[in-house]
Amino acid sequence: MAGEQVVEAPVSVPESAPAAEPHIQAIESAPIAAEPAANAAIAEPQAQVIEPEPTVPEPEASAPVDIAPTAPPVPVAPVPSASPTLAAPPARAPGHFGRYSVREAQDMAKHAREAIFERKAEKIFAFIKKQGSIRHHQVMDLLHVSRPMAYLYLWRLKREGKLIAAKKGKDVYYTLPGTP
Repeated sequence: MAGEQVVEAPVSVPESAPAAEPHIQAIESAPIAAEPAANAAIAEPQAQVIEPEPTVPEPEASAPVDIAPTAPPVPVAPVPSASPTLAAPPARAPGHFGRYSVREAQDMAKHAREAIFERKAEKIFAFIKKQGSIRHHQVMDLLHVSRPMAYLYLWRLKREGKLIAAKKGKDVYYTLPGTP
């Protein structure tokens, strides 16, 4: 269709409004003599599609570019740090977890859990010495733990013989051994 002109169906384009697309122009047809007939056709402006001519970009004139040779990078000596750098640990055999073997890591985790339990047990003992006894809901509030964890702490201390359970009705009170 390059170079061809195509005429579309009649389109009404107001004179004050710009065309929707710049390549469509409205062409006014010649006025028709007024006919007295009622069914006389009134000429309307028609749209004519004009294909834009393809533009070929002109090649840009290439100016000579002065490319200066770059100097090779200058090696920079490493700056000694305040802390000594540690050498990477040697490769370990399978069954190791980071720097430690799986067994060592499990033992370390067990000791950490034991330390946490001992700290919480000390809080329970301090509360009992102050109040005389403790119940599971008081352990929950004191240690900020759930009900099952409160029961677990009290059960473990009772099993180890560090607490004695005394029941009054439905309530179970825990006291230190040797207290009435």
